[in-house]
Amino acid sequence: MDTIVKVAAVQMNPKLMRKDKNLEKILLRIQEVAEVGGQLITFPECALTGYYFHSLEESLPCAETIPGPSTDEVADLCRKFGVHVVFGLLELENDKLYNAAALVGPDGIVGTYRKTHIPMAGVDSFVTPGDKPFEVFRTPVGNIGILICHDFTFPESARVLEPGNR
Repeated sequence: MDTIVKVAAVQMNPKLMRKDKNLEKILLRIQEVAEVGGQLITFPECALTGYYFHSLEESLPCAETIPGPSTDEVADLCRKFGVHVVFGLLELENDKLYNAAALVGPDGIVGTYRKTHIPMAGVDSFVTPGDKPFEVFRTPVGNIGILICHDFTFPESARVLEPGNR
């Protein structure tokens, strides 16, 4: 592992239900950051889909599986540029909708996380609380733990990601 890792936190305003346009922006930003030496690129919660849905029925067409078409496209760029990316999306598994994040690297999906602490706002009004443990993923750019938005307000969520507490 390098002693210095260049990390980019991409700010973007995902457009609700415009998955294709949002994915275009995500792919463009990955390329831009990678071309200037970025190694770990992070995107916002629900970067692929937008957040403020009004119903489950409205949000379901934007959801996809992991792996799925969007994670596959991100993986292709990660492979091309040798970078790692964390981005938010709505994950559909069986009949459940999750507010999720995928960690993708040059070898494909490294790991996923589903938001655990669900406020009653936006799409979170309709998702299932996450059922995956708080996990640290070991990568060439460092150990990466993922939390999504409201999860950060609960100190135990971050504490259990600390290496000494595992």
